[in-house]
Amino acid sequence: MDNIQCPNCNAEVIAQARFCPSCGFRFVATESIEEESKSLKGVRDAVILYFILLAVCAVVKFGDIIPTFRVMNIVEGIICATIIVFAVLNRKALLPAIINRNIKWWLFPVIAITAIVSNLGIGFLVDLFNKLNDDIFYTYMYDDTANPLLWSILSIAVQPAIFEELAFRGVMYNQLEKVMDVKAVFIVTGMLFAILHISPVSIIWLLPFGILTAWMRKKSGHLWYGIAFHFFFNLTYVLTEAKQRGWLGNKLSPIFSSLN
Repeated sequence: MDNIQCPNCNAEVIAQARFCPSCGFRFVATESIEEESKSLKGVRDAVILYFILLAVCAVVKFGDIIPTFRVMNIVEGIICATIIVFAVLNRKALLPAIINRNIKWWLFPVIAITAIVSNLGIGFLVDLFNKLNDDIFYTYMYDDTANPLLWSILSIAVQPAIFEELAFRGVMYNQLEKVMDVKAVFIVTGMLFAILHISPVSIIWLLPFGILTAWMRKKSGHLWYGIAFHFFFNLTYVLTEAKQRGWLGNKLSPIFSSLN
């Protein structure tokens, strides 16, 4: 096979070489350079998206902000809008994970039961080890609304299930998969997902949660199983807390009346 000439130092190099032995110049085809550039741009987008989300969550967590219903609506609006922008920017790679005919509908009840049992098991362990204060409720900010249970479900179960899966198992998964092994993508996206919640105790179950939903994304090729698992997992928490607060007895009917 004929030798080629290094464009950097003019030394003779065998044709199949990837690097020049004289100067270390890397031989990369134009197509490879373009693909590498796209991959790096995708990773950059994933990093920017993550740090925007992390910054918003950190401001709410550590800033002098009272998380009222109105404040949380604004925060969730910023988060959802940010994710939508990045999803649109990455729409070509993301659409197959959203518009996908490879959905086995019989799996959704299985996913729902698994999510419910998982959440109840985690709740039992949390109570057992007394890691959290039982008097602290995440739904308190919806007390002053006309239908606190409805708003709790929408805010804690529906919105995160859709938009967190779109962000982590959608945009970030797609971009990181271009530059690392799929198992590493599972772990990295799972860890980033857990860290975003800014709760050291929660990492114990949020990391496996993120890895599991990433695995669902890989196996199915779409986001819908992960969205379903995320929804039923969070819904179980909301309903458990609602029961502790006595909502299911006297505040369930206004939800249905408001939908009529």
